[in-house]
Amino acid sequence: MHPSLRMRSHAIAITLQCALFCFLMGAAALFMLGPDDAVAAQIDLRPSLMVGEEYNDNIFLTPTGKVEDFITTIAPAFTLVHNTSFWTWNVDFVYYYRDYARGTVTRDQTYNALVAEHTNLVENLFFLDVSDLYQRVSTNVAQAYIAQQSLFLNQTDQNIFTVNPYVNLISGPSHTVSVGYQYVNTWYKDPLAYDTVDNIGYIVMGTPLSSNLTITGGVRYTRDLNSLNGYFITEIYTGGVYTYSPRSSFICYLGEDWLRFAGYPTIQHLYWDLGIIQHYSTMTLMIETKTGYVHDPYLVLRRVDQLEITLTKEQSARTSLSGVLGWYQYLNAAQEHLETNEYVVTARLRHIITPRWTLSGELSNTIYQDFVAGTDTYIYHIMAELEHSLLTDLMLSASWIYDYTYSPDVYSDNSRVNRVQVALTKRF
Repeated sequence: MHPSLRMRSHAIAITLQCALFCFLMGAAALFMLGPDDAVAAQIDLRPSLMVGEEYNDNIFLTPTGKVEDFITTIAPAFTLVHNTSFWTWNVDFVYYYRDYARGTVTRDQTYNALVAEHTNLVENLFFLDVSDLYQRVSTNVAQAYIAQQSLFLNQTDQNIFTVNPYVNLISGPSHTVSVGYQYVNTWYKDPLAYDTVDNIGYIVMGTPLSSNLTITGGVRYTRDLNSLNGYFITEIYTGGVYTYSPRSSFICYLGEDWLRFAGYPTIQHLYWDLGIIQHYSTMTLMIETKTGYVHDPYLVLRRVDQLEITLTKEQSARTSLSGVLGWYQYLNAAQEHLETNEYVVTARLRHIITPRWTLSGELSNTIYQDFVAGTDTYIYHIMAELEHSLLTDLMLSASWIYDYTYSPDVYSDNSRVNRVQVALTKRF
């Protein structure tokens, strides 16, 4: 089958499956809801429309022979919230149609969609969560910075469909015990990427030791199916959240996981998620370090160890400053070889000039070290944006983005790009 037909048929199949599932759930809900529930149902629908124009002086991020173009974007969107005593629906949808005036890209249409529902099948006992997430993502999770420089380079559309039934075996003020199963189907539009299916079973137990401290522990088992190399993960963890002042808390989760790929020995790995949130009168400090596994379109699975420090300073009711210092390590999950280091420093400013005018700015520097290829890359990013509220539900924005990428090792990775954007957004 031709790749384009394969992608189209798979996407249609997923859409039909989701539509059929939603239809059956809706029929069940109508059957189970009584007259009082139907009257009490709440629906909140909020549509919007964005029309924008962008000038880009280096569409393909090349070091020489730059190609420029004007990009017209039309993006209708809506949010929907539907609440009853039986279930809750939340829908966020944005469709992007982009036209390149000089034909540098002949077709660029995509959408971001998140559909999430929570169903109370048996009161306080049996629940069902279903979600479907469609978005455009980087083909390399360690090179997500490219997504802020381009609308399509090194990116693919991704769909994650999740079904999660679970039972609260014990639900009370002293402790809780939940047992559940997750089915997670991850699909990529790029035919070279590896689709995955995760079957996950878990048990979670929680005990509040005091009004300030809650201890949680759990066991989680994952079986991943894919065409490259399936794997199994067993995780055991415990920890909790301690609130030591009204707006400050400490988070600590520790555990162990065992990862096994076919043809590789089992890898035992320490799991941690440690963090602190400290609020002061005009400042907030957040520090978090954690480790975990993430899906990668071309490599299936990677391990990520990270440290983030965020400081937010409220200069006044109208001005805020924030800074983020991040360090990320990407490892080969099967062999635990360090593949990539990424260091990111970001500063942000937001100032409300008047009730109708807002100025925002961002400055960041990223150092990207690829140990597999033996290369270093430096990325400098500048963004300035001005927003003006024309009417209550009509917003005009103008922004300038400059990205400079420099690599002393790979000439083709060097690029400079200027992007000027103007957009008008109407909320109905």
